[in-house]
Formats: sequence, structure tokens, C-alpha cells
Amino acid sequence: MKMDDSARNDFRKIFYPLFAIPSIVTIIIFVLLFQTQYQRHLSDIKSQSTGALLSVENSVSIEFDAVIAELIALSRNHSFQVYLTTPSDEKIKQIEHDWSVLMESRKVFDQIRFIDHSGLEKIRVNYLAGKALAIPRQKLQDKSDRYYFTDTYRLDSGSVFVSPLDLNVENGRIEEPIKPMIRFGIPVFDQKNRKRGIVVFNYLAERLIDQIRSDTQRSLSGHLMLMNREGFYLSHPNSAKEWGFMYDRDDRFNKDFPDIWDDMGQGGADFSRNDQGLFVYSKIAPISPAGNRDESSHRNVTGPYSGYSWYAVLHTPEDLLSASVSYVENVFITLGVVLALLYFSGAWFLARAFCRNWIERKKMLDQRIRDAQMASIGELATGVAHEINNPINGVINYAQILKNRLPEDESTDKMLNGIMYEGGRVAKIVSNLLSLSRQEAQEFKPLQIEEIISAPLQLLERQLEQDGITVDVSIESDLPEVQGNVQQLEQILINLISNARHALNAKYATDDPGKVIRIEASCTGEGSAKKVQLSVMDQGCGIPAGKINKIFNVFYTTKPAGIGTGLGLSMSYDIVKKHGGTISVESEVGDYTKVVIEFPVLKE
Repeated sequence: MKMDDSARNDFRKIFYPLFAIPSIVTIIIFVLLFQTQYQRHLSDIKSQSTGALLSVENSVSIEFDAVIAELIALSRNHSFQVYLTTPSDEKIKQIEHDWSVLMESRKVFDQIRFIDHSGLEKIRVNYLAGKALAIPRQKLQDKSDRYYFTDTYRLDSGSVFVSPLDLNVENGRIEEPIKPMIRFGIPVFDQKNRKRGIVVFNYLAERLIDQIRSDTQRSLSGHLMLMNREGFYLSHPNSAKEWGFMYDRDDRFNKDFPDIWDDMGQGGADFSRNDQGLFVYSKIAPISPAGNRDESSHRNVTGPYSGYSWYAVLHTPEDLLSASVSYVENVFITLGVVLALLYFSGAWFLARAFCRNWIERKKMLDQRIRDAQMASIGELATGVAHEINNPINGVINYAQILKNRLPEDESTDKMLNGIMYEGGRVAKIVSNLLSLSRQEAQEFKPLQIEEIISAPLQLLERQLEQDGITVDVSIESDLPEVQGNVQQLEQILINLISNARHALNAKYATDDPGKVIRIEASCTGEGSAKKVQLSVMDQGCGIPAGKINKIFNVFYTTKPAGIGTGLGLSMSYDIVKKHGGTISVESEVGDYTKVVIEFPVLKE
């Protein structure tokens, strides 16, 4: 169709809006979706890294507390106290034996020494090639000029000295292979409360550093860097940069990343971002400053190490951040190009259609163009909504698509599994509500009660281990089969174990022998009254008598606000009823809670 200048101008007025508007809207939506996905990815890395660093800080504090507790216990050992009062060779041999047992069981002490008030070693046991070796008296040394002797000896009873983390030095030279070392010291007093010297642990820190590396690299793509308070590297992906302060090298974090060092706060986990990537960091205080410990610990900590920290940083380089979202970016670009071509073609043909009879019927065409423009706006809005809904729904499934198409990678898989898992949690809550309000057809089949116990225990195993909870399972042999749905019955057990775990954690703030969940299965009754009984018992905080009759009500929970939903036991009650069984609860406040479920046996 040949068009004059006026028709061409009108064609452009039609074509450009038809093409530009949906294209701009699509670009805006895609940019927002991509930014949301990218920010979610960064948030996941920050969350995982922060959790890992907090876990590292906790692990390090626990290890230091254990070493200090062992040092105090050793200094107060009865045999050692008797030796301090009345020394003898026989008592020295007993002490050397006791110290050897400790060293070979813990495998973290390079030396344990008793140095008397004059600075002379009186007893020393070394750890060599997996064996403890008592050093003969003639090879014991004078340590009166060593800082750890003078700083420890001047302390009061019950105080502990801890040195900085550095490398072991022998005869003025750094020992090879290197031995990262921390010295723990405590003044010792005899039975008449006379200060007789000090006991010193040479703690081998390499295993602790390796554990920190392992804990942070297990589930993350970031690189661990561990520094002392001056910024010198104690651990680095490039081992040549480590221990610069021992070798007169200026390899420091604050030199490599000065802007990040400036951002690092005084405590807690935080993060910074620059063109080199994402840095998630935490100040690790393995020892509380003197005076800040709980009084029940009966000790203060002093020395050069008192009150300062290490810094742990997880660095995810920018190229790794970009690579992790490159697939999603490519999908958006490809889809955007396809949609742009469709918009262009559609706008072109629509504009030409509006101008088809322009020369012959210009006046009529003006009216038709006006009418068509008004109609096309409505069609365009509907078309845009239809075309955009499909990509938006596709974005929801990107986690699964990425998991299927990307090469196997532990950290990426964990992130994607986390996205799908958290979405599944929301769906599960909705499913629970629906299950309470309608009856759904379920597949029932013959099964052994053991089948519903193993999977929930495996699912909750890590949480129980972290809380220091043990599970005692006792299943009577040759139990008859019951008729049921495995998934529903497993859900009951998950609910009951989770409730027991919460009750034990509420009663016991730390590890305790009483943190045990007992699961028992047995057969009761005879003939037609024969039942399979399953019970879950804990010695937790218990349930008040006035609340037991309400615990199966929908949305009723004994847990604090924000922790319980009030759906677990209500769901369990409905499931048991659908299986023709009964569920009951026994409890004493502060003593125990026991949930008993009985299922009818499968008729032969």
C-alpha cells in the first residue's frame, strides 16, 4: 500500500505506541523480576554466611571453654595438689600418667607443663606422633623469662591467662612444619594455699582452624578469611598470605580490602559489597573479657588475648555472584527478544491494517483509526496480561528449572532446595488448613509400624543433634500390620517429635542427660481388641492439667506466640481418627509428657 506523508505520519503514530508501550512495560517487569531474583539470591548468601559464622563463633567459644575447664580441673586435681604440698618422684610419675591420658584422648595439646615459682619446668609431657612422652628431668628448661610465665604467675587464684594465636617458636626459630599455637596458663596453689607456680597448656590450634574452614566451606560458595585484630591472615585461600606477622610480611586484610575493613563493626555478623564481591563478616570473641563471664564459671580471663577478637570473613567474588544468576538472566533476555519480535510484528500489521484504505477513504479511515485505537487499547491490555502471566508463572518454577539444568554444585543445590523447601512450607500450611476442613481420599495399605518411624527420625536428626537430644527407640518384635497411609502417619510422628524437642529445649537450656525422647511400639489386647500401640515420651516441661483437654483444638497451642500454629496436634487427631485409632496424652508439669496412639491391627 502506497501512503502519502500524512498517512505515514498516522502510521507512525499508531505503530510506535503499539510497539513501545508493551515493550516498555515488559522491560520494567523483567527488570523488577530479575532484581528481585538477584536480591533474593544475595539475601540467601548473606543469611547462610551469617548463620555459618555465628555457628563458628559458638563452636570456637565452646572449644575454648572446654580447654579452660580442663586446665582448671587439672590444676585442682587431688594428686597434683598433694604433689604441690609434698613433692616426690612417685607423685610426679602419677601426674605424668594422668596428663598423658588427657593428651592422648584430646589430641589437641602439644605440651602440658608445670613450672615452679622460680620459672623452672618441673613436669613436662610432650605430644609426639600420637603418643604422650614425659620429658626427663635433665631436659627440663628455665622459662622464667617467657612472657606467659610472668603474666600467668602474677594472677590470682581461679584466673586464667590466654596468649595470642601465633606459630610455635623453638630455639628462636619458627618450628617447621608450622604449629599454630595458643598457650593457656593458670597459677597453682598447694593445699595450704601457697602459690607454687603455674600450669601451661600448649594448645594445637590447627585442628580448630581446619574445623572453621570445614564448617564455612561445607555449604557456601564463599572463601573463608580469618584474621587477628591487626588484620593479619590466620587462614586464607592462598596459604602463602598466612601468618605474615610471624614472617615480617605485610599480608593483611586491611591492606587488601581497606574499604571493607573500615566497614567492619565491633560485633555481630554484618556484610559489605564492592566491585570485588560480597563480604559477610563477624567478630569472633573466643573469650569473654575479665568480669563479663557468668559467675558460675568461677574464673576470669586475662593476658594479651583478653577482650579482643578474631575476624572471620566469607568472601563471595563478583564473578561467582554473576555466574549464579546468569542462567536466569539469559532466560529473561531470550524471552524479552521473542516478545519484542511479537510486539513489533503485531504493531506493524495492526498499523498497516488501520491505514489500508487511507487514500480512498481518508475521512472514514480517520474515524476507523480512532475506533480501532480505542478497541486496541482494551485488546492490548488483555493481551499483555495474558502474555506476561505466563512468564511470571514460569519464574515460579525457575528454581526447579535451574536445578535440572545447571551442573551439580553443592552450594547452588542447597540454595535452590531451600527455595523449594520454603515454598513447600507455605503450601503445607495451606494444605493443613484444607485437610482440617474437608475429607480427602487417601491411599491406605498394609504396613509395619517401623515404616513410619525411620523417615521422621532421619528428617529431624540434625536438629535433634544440634539441641543435644538423643532418641531411644524400642519396637517390639513381630508386631502385626496396620492399615494406613504412610505419609499421614509419618506426619503425626514428625509433629510429636517436634513438640517433644520444643518441650525439652524449654526445660533444659544446655545439654543434659534428661534430653531424651523415647519412642516405643508394642502390641496390646487380644482377639478383636488387639491394638498396635505407639508412644512418644519426653521429660520436658510438661502440660498443665487445665490445658490437656484443649490441645487437640484447632489453632490452640501451648507454645509462645510466633512459634506454634496450633495445627499439628489437631491434624494428628484427625489423621488418627481416619485410621480408626485413638490418641491420648498424659503429662505432669515439669516432669514428662507422653502421647499414646493405638491403631487397630489389620484383620487377616
